[in-house]
Amino acid sequence: MNVNMWQNPLVQQNISKLKNTGYQIIEPVKGMLACGYEGKGRLEDINLINEEIMCQLKRTKSLSGKKVIVTAGGTLEKIDSVRYITNKSSGKMGISIAEECYLRGADVLLLRAKSSVTPRYLITEEVFETADELAKAIQNKISDCDMFFHVAAVSDFQTAGVAYGKISSKKTFNLKLKPRKKILDNLKKLNPKMNLIAFKAEYGLGKSEMIKVAYRRLQEAKADAIVANDISRSDRGFQADTNEVYIVLKNGEYHKIPLSLKREVASELVDFVSKKLYPKLD
Repeated sequence: MNVNMWQNPLVQQNISKLKNTGYQIIEPVKGMLACGYEGKGRLEDINLINEEIMCQLKRTKSLSGKKVIVTAGGTLEKIDSVRYITNKSSGKMGISIAEECYLRGADVLLLRAKSSVTPRYLITEEVFETADELAKAIQNKISDCDMFFHVAAVSDFQTAGVAYGKISSKKTFNLKLKPRKKILDNLKKLNPKMNLIAFKAEYGLGKSEMIKVAYRRLQEAKADAIVANDISRSDRGFQADTNEVYIVLKNGEYHKIPLSLKREVASELVDFVSKKLYPKLD
C-alpha cells in the first residue's frame, strides 16, 4: 500500500485493534513503492510469509497447562535523572523463546525490557527497565510457574548512588560501580519446584571451557539447565539475528545447537529441554 495510507492514524488504530484481539499481522516493509513513493508499504518477503504460515500450522499443545515465564532484554542502571548505562541486549533470543512456548500451548508471561524488540503474537507481558523492577515482577509472578527461562541480560553492576537532576557536563565526573546481587541465584529459592533454564553469556571461550563454566554456574544457581553462548562474535549473541548455544544439564549432559536463526535456536532449545524435563509430554 502507499506509505501515507499505512501511516494514516485510522489504519494504525485498526491494526492495533486487530493485534489486541489476537490476529497475526505481517506488516509491510520499507522500500520503493509502485506508486513512486519510498517508504513502508511493500509486501513482506514471500519466504518470510511462508515461514510464518508454517509456524502457525505446526502449532502444538505439547506445553498446554504449563505456566512459563520468560525474561528478555537488557536492564539499565541510572546515573542521574536523565542518564543511564546498559548493555547491548536486544531481547531477540528471549522473545523467540517466549513465542515458541506460546506456539506450543503454554500459558506464557513475558517479562520484557522496555528497550527490547516486541513479540509477534499476543503474549501476556510486563515491561521493566531496571534490574530492581525485573526482580520485583519476578517475585510477584513466580510462585505458580512451572518453567522459567531467564534470558534477560541483567546488569552485573549498579551505580553507587544515583544523582538527582542532571549532572553537569562541564567538569569531570567519577562514576562508581558496585557488584549487583544476581537475580538468578534467588529464583530457585522463590520457587524450588519449577524447572529453571538460564542463559550464560561468555566472551571468547572455547567449547570445553564454556561447558565447564556453564555447569559450574548451573550448580551455583541450582538450575536445571544452563544455555551458554559466546557473545564475542558479531554473528551470534547480543543484537544478532543468529545464535549458537550449548545446553548443559544437571547430569553433565550437553547439547549443541549450531549457528542458526534465533527463532530456530528457540525451537530446538524448547524441544530439547521439554523432552528432558517432561519426558511424558507428547
